[in-house]
Amino acid sequence: MDGFDDVWLGKREIVETKLKYIHDNPMQPHWAMADKPTDYPYSSAGFYYSERKSDVNLTHYLEYF
Repeated sequence: MDGFDDVWLGKREIVETKLKYIHDNPMQPHWAMADKPTDYPYSSAGFYYSERKSDVNLTHYLEYF
């Protein structure tokens, strides 16, 4: 059974691991929505990796670490 587990994002390494998972998710074979993370338009990967402007207000996680 799938579930949801709270994860404390108190360390930079944990945040980076979770962001990598989120950014890589659209490239999974069963989704096949993008060839690379920055290609998926609804991902924050473009904001983090190619400094693309976002339609929503995003704050870089490094401002907190």
